[in-house]
This record gives sequence, C-alpha cells and structure tokens, in this order.
Amino acid sequence: MDKRKQQFGKILELSKTMMECAQNGAWEDLGKTEAYRQSLITAFFDEPSLASELEWIELGIHELLRLDKMIVQISKSELDSIQADLQKLQQGKQGINAYQQNR
Repeated sequence: MDKRKQQFGKILELSKTMMECAQNGAWEDLGKTEAYRQSLITAFFDEPSLASELEWIELGIHELLRLDKMIVQISKSELDSIQADLQKLQQGKQGINAYQQNR
C-alpha cells in the first residue's frame, strides 16, 4: 500500500475511534482524537492528489462524512439529554426556592 493510502487509512481509523468515543461517552477523548485527525486531514490535502487517486479518495471522503454524521447525531442526542437533565434540575431548584419562601 502506498504512503497516501496509508495516510488516508489512518484518518479513517481515527474517525472510527471517534465514533467509538461518542458511543461510549468519552467526549474528551473524542475531542483529542478529532484534533489529531484534523491535523492529518490538513496534511493529506495539502499535497496535490493524482488523478489515479481520485476514486479511492472520493470513496474515503464519503465514508468520513458518513462517520462524522453519525458522530454528530450521537453528540446531539447526548446534548439534548444533558439539556433535559439541566432543565429538570432548574425546575427542582425553583420548586425548592418556592417551598422555602412559603414556609
């Protein structure tokens, strides 16, 4: 396998790791992995692509986009859950405050 395919393979591998992080709620690890992956993506696309590479690069980009979309969906679900929990806490606090004022 040539160097460019290995580089892109590493990017895909990191994307899969990010997916696992999202599924496991390892948000800090996800952020660190994404930062590293972004540096590899930048380095990869700083080099011009050969015409012979375009087909597998296109397929790889589609896979990256698919994984990123899934990561965003998982992250959004987690955010929605956290926001719902926060709202419940705020309502509970308001209830406690109202109870204390009416004692």
